[in-house]
This record gives sequence, C-alpha cells and structure tokens, in this order.
Amino acid sequence: MGSRWQCLTDDPDLNDRSLSAPASADLPGVALVWLVAGLVAVFAAVVLLPGWTTFDSAFQLWQARTGVYNNQHPLFVTMAWGIADRVAGAPGGPLMVAILCAVTGLALLGSTSVHRSRIVLPVVLLWPPLLVLWGHLWSNVLLASLLMLALGLVERARIHPGRIAVALAYVAIFAAVLTRYEAIPAVIPLLWRLHQGQVALRRVFLCIGVAVAGVVVQSLLVRTLVTEPVPTWSPSALWDLAAISVSERELLIPACMHGKGMTVEELDDLVIAHTAGPLVLQAPSGINVGMVTPWPVECRDEVLRTWLTMVAVHPWDWLGHRLRIVKSLLGRQGGDKPRELVIAPGSTGYRNLAAHPVSERAVNRVLISAIDRFRGTAFLAPVTYLLLALAATVASRRARWPSSGMIETLTLSGMLSLATIVAISPSADWRHATWAMFAFLVATVLALQDVFGSRQGPG
Repeated sequence: MGSRWQCLTDDPDLNDRSLSAPASADLPGVALVWLVAGLVAVFAAVVLLPGWTTFDSAFQLWQARTGVYNNQHPLFVTMAWGIADRVAGAPGGPLMVAILCAVTGLALLGSTSVHRSRIVLPVVLLWPPLLVLWGHLWSNVLLASLLMLALGLVERARIHPGRIAVALAYVAIFAAVLTRYEAIPAVIPLLWRLHQGQVALRRVFLCIGVAVAGVVVQSLLVRTLVTEPVPTWSPSALWDLAAISVSERELLIPACMHGKGMTVEELDDLVIAHTAGPLVLQAPSGINVGMVTPWPVECRDEVLRTWLTMVAVHPWDWLGHRLRIVKSLLGRQGGDKPRELVIAPGSTGYRNLAAHPVSERAVNRVLISAIDRFRGTAFLAPVTYLLLALAATVASRRARWPSSGMIETLTLSGMLSLATIVAISPSADWRHATWAMFAFLVATVLALQDVFGSRQGPG
C-alpha cells in the first residue's frame, strides 16, 4: 500500500464484487446511463414543478428569504434553499436540487455496474411512491437525495481512489449529516464502505468524528444565526409523556407544559399513533411545547428530566407507544391516517410569502390520483420495501453477487434511519421513510440486476 488512499480498494473480496470490472472502461454504456439520468431528471421536473409546499416548507422558505432563522428546522437546509431560491426561484429551485442530486447518485451507481441493465437505476426515481415524495419541498426528500449522491460518490471513490474522489464523497456525506438528525446513523454504512479495507477501529473513529463534527457545526449555526433557540425535542417529549400518562392513568406531563385542570381523561382521545399534533393543537386545557411561547430555563430542564426519567421508569409503556408508531410509519398509509401525513399536493403560504400555483398537468393529476387510490395497500407501505431489501441482502450475501456490498450498505443505512425516526420522532409522517424506501428499492433493483446479469453475462 503506497498511500493511505489506496487502501480504499484493498477489499479482500474485491474480485468478487461490483468494482472488479469498472464500467468506466465501457464509455458508450456509461454515457447511456447518464443520458437516461438526464431524461429522468427532465421528466420528473415536467411532472412535479413547481412542486408542493406545506406549512413547514413555507415557514422554512420565509426564513430563507428574510434571514430570520428558527432552529425548528435544519439551518443548513434553510440556507441551501435560500441559495437555490435566489438562483432559480422557490420552490422550483430547491426541488430541482433534490431531483438532480438523486439522479446523479443513481447515475454514479449505474456507471459502476457491470450489467447491461445498469440504465435502469436512474429510472428508479420514477417509481410512483418515490416520485410523489420528490414533488414535496421537504428536508426528508433532500436528505434522501444527498445520501444517494453520497453513495454514488463513495462507489466512484472506490473505483478511482484519490484525494479529490474521497473529498467529494465526504462533502456529500457531511451535507447529509447537516440536513436531518437521522442522517447521523444513516451515513455510518456509507463511511464503512468508503474505508473498506482499513482496520475496524479506524473506521469507528471516522464515523464518530463525522457525527461529532455534524453536531458541532449544527450547534455553531444555531448559536450564530438564531436569536432565541427553541427545544426541538419538546413535541417528542410531550408525545411520550402523554402516552405513558394514558397507560399509567396518571398525569405525568410537567405542570409548566399544560394549562390548569388537565386530566388523563383529556389525553385519551389526543394520544394517537400517527402524530403528536392533536396534543399540541387540540388539548382543551392548552399545551405549551416551548416553540411559540418560550419556556423558562427551569421548565426546559424539568421537562427534559421528566421525559428521560419516565422512559426509564416505564420502559414497556414507552416501547408500546413507539411500536404503535412503527406500525403507523411502516404499515399501509390508509385507514384513519390523515392524508396530509402521507402526501400534501398543494401550496401553503406564510406571512408575506404567498402560496404559489401548483401544477395542473394531466400527468401530475394522474400521479396524485394513483397514490390516493393505493394509499391503503402494500404499494405504499415501507415495510414492503424493507422485506424486499432484506431478502436481497440475504440472497446476495449467500451467493456473493457483484453488488452485495452496495445492497448491504443501502439496506443497513435505511434501517438505521428508520430506527432513529421511530425512537425519537414526534410523528409517523410517511415522508420520514423517504430515504429508507429509496435505499430499499435501489437495493432490490441491484439484486435483480445481479440475478439476471449472471444469466446474461456482463455488459
């Protein structure tokens, strides 16, 4: 090993995996992959632009335009949207950034494949459940796009190791870490794969270093840009404490969070499996989560202490509550789950930020209609894609398929992001599974390419 960068390709079973025959030598095939990726990006833009906004995204766009920042939303995303807004206008500009990052990542993966069917990879973004998610201006969608771009750059760096290739992979990985909290565990498999061949302890330290750096940068951004930070964890704390209160038939929510006269009976109809929203907005006695009306420091400390204590004292109540969230997030998205927690094809304004006209194209309406029609089926259930990815992972590991390393990386990354969401999220919005579904579907396609590619021979 002449250089520490060369050890990126010191994979003991490299000859059996997808990088053994770099597809970059097949320039016509690689060019075709990029051509298809470009066509996919254009088609997605035609179908989705100018995109859809909800209250969250409208609030973020307002912050980006006014420079009045709030840490309820990731500041990196807000600033990135501000740049895209100034360059190309919002919400179309930020939406195109997400589309381009996603198709670029898929094209990079396709260009490293040895199979004739590699041109299929960019087309994955047009799978209706994914395409409809990419029509929303949500940080979850940007995160999924950045993670796919990061994985594509990781695979590129493994084929063509060098400082620039690795640096580009790290830039995409770190951008993802700054986008949402579930990215911190989600990038671990990507870093592990990037540095495959190095000693495990070194890879552990690299993962810890990226996570710590992400937390530090986020903290510095909040301290620098936000005048009055809010406790972003408070809705999760409220949801958990309310659920435990209902289970124990004892009001465990600190008095500084709720109005006078609140009872457990009041919480019975407000604690649902889909979101903490009813607790925050509909409690007759009133709830203050410290975001609109700031808490005193003493209240913040009491709420945090009570939350952690009650989870430790009543772990089974907490676990039962979180398992109901798992069912809502991973299961079918119909039934009593509100439509706005699944898709929100519309436009919302905020203060002086007016709502924008949405697309009236026929293909856009057909997409929305199809999603609404199949919302209560396995077609939209993230668990469907999880099971497919797990089957692909097991089969690829046993058969030592060329793409087994990427399949394992995608599956594990998606599972880690889901585990983080269900443990601490204040809602089971379908969008929280965006990266997981994307990763699982790509893993499944890679497995299918290996199965049929082994019969046809390499491209």
